[in-house]
Amino acid sequence: MNISVAPAVELALDLLFPAHCVHCGANGELLCELCVLSLTPYPDASCSKCGEPTHGPDLCDRCAADPPAITRMSVGYLFDDIARDAIHALKYDDIRAIAPLLGTLLSEYLIGLRRTPDVIIPVPLHSGRARERGFNQAEALSTRVGELLSVPVNTDILRRTINIPHQAGLRRESRERNIVDAFEARKLPDGMHIMLIDDVTTTDSTLEECARTLKAAGAARVDAAVFAKEA
Repeated sequence: MNISVAPAVELALDLLFPAHCVHCGANGELLCELCVLSLTPYPDASCSKCGEPTHGPDLCDRCAADPPAITRMSVGYLFDDIARDAIHALKYDDIRAIAPLLGTLLSEYLIGLRRTPDVIIPVPLHSGRARERGFNQAEALSTRVGELLSVPVNTDILRRTINIPHQAGLRRESRERNIVDAFEARKLPDGMHIMLIDDVTTTDSTLEECARTLKAAGAARVDAAVFAKEA
């Protein structure tokens, strides 16, 4: 039997350095079956536009009073310990091989969508940040989601023009102020339905600015989907 060089090398590496779960350390998978089953689904009782937990109406008070540009927000999981370790492994530890699994898990959550988008757009990184990291984690997730939902992925429509410093720990108002006018979009055909994809969101400021930019460029509907969100 002929075995090409690349699979042979990959097999040897798997034997010498078996994968281990990024959360619990179990051998065999980058995220073991037990940890996958232990991921916390995001609460169903949440605002359809921003994902904030609610206890009644479909929209939270904030979105009801000032509707955002995002048409609908879909969140797969709560950003708890397991989801955090999985995202950090992809984003900061350069374990890119976990992206297809995370994309598959997000796709399973999105399969029941009533409306299929015309195109998927990963939230872009600034070119400087992309060079520093070597890849865009949102694009890695989008590639898998696009494959499973049979929706094209486009990385040319939306561009980040301002390199925003890391916003962890900042208040919502500061995040929103920092991200204003940070994106540019190509002129779009009228009526286009877009889905934005990112790995994780806290205040939705980046997603909202992307949606605002895309609607200004002609998009009729901009949904957003993220693997995880802080409640």
